[in-house]
Amino acid sequence: RAGDAEPDPFAFPAVDNAEPGALTTSVAIIVSGIEVPVSITVRDGLYAINDGAFTADAGLVVSGDRVRVQTTAAATLGTTRSARLAIGNANAAFTVTTRGADTMPNGFGFAPVTNVEPGAVVRSGSIVVAGIEAASPIGIVNGQYAINGGAFTAAPGSVVNGDRVRVRQQAASSFTTTTVATLTIGGVAGEFSATTRAPDLVPDALAFAPVMGADPGSAVVSAAQTISGLEAEALITVEGGRYALNDGAFTAVPGRVVN
Repeated sequence: RAGDAEPDPFAFPAVDNAEPGALTTSVAIIVSGIEVPVSITVRDGLYAINDGAFTADAGLVVSGDRVRVQTTAAATLGTTRSARLAIGNANAAFTVTTRGADTMPNGFGFAPVTNVEPGAVVRSGSIVVAGIEAASPIGIVNGQYAINGGAFTAAPGSVVNGDRVRVRQQAASSFTTTTVATLTIGGVAGEFSATTRAPDLVPDALAFAPVMGADPGSAVVSAAQTISGLEAEALITVEGGRYALNDGAFTAVPGRVVN
């Protein structure tokens, strides 16, 4: 009888996430099932036998030969391209798919703002979106964002490479309190913090009128003064005497006063 010229079926594992335009090589398959040399051809690619040079020319293989296929990945993202190898009457495709677009930007952040008036609306500086290859989702928590000088919004949106983004938020209504707006682009987060100023604890000036002609050794009481100009409780102390708050008992013990 004539030698068997019908090869066993073979297959090449597909390659995913290839870089666009990259020269991509398959794993090797081993020719089997034939007893005589058979033809080998390739379409839309190259092949190599037993680690020899890659070629597109038709050739011959025998049982036990190792064959690899090579093709150039598509130049565009998310695109599939195939080379097809034929050995005798058997054939298989080597499929290469380029990676998807990178929508994860470079890291970013906003300079914190301090000494903010309680309840004020504060705006960050701009960051420039970089490192993405297609539109990327944008969202914010505890604030609003604006793209390229547009209106501020808290609604989800999208940005592209080179967009300029600012953030704004309303500062806390209390003193010495930090609030944080968190902007997220393509899964990368950046924070914009705002810290309110400390309260004013320096009161308006007090002036007690001097008392003349007091009896020696007598207890002398000043006229009352109303505390003003404070934004929070302040420390009160006395030297050489005592004080009373709101017609309470006189004391020399340090205490706290409010407006």
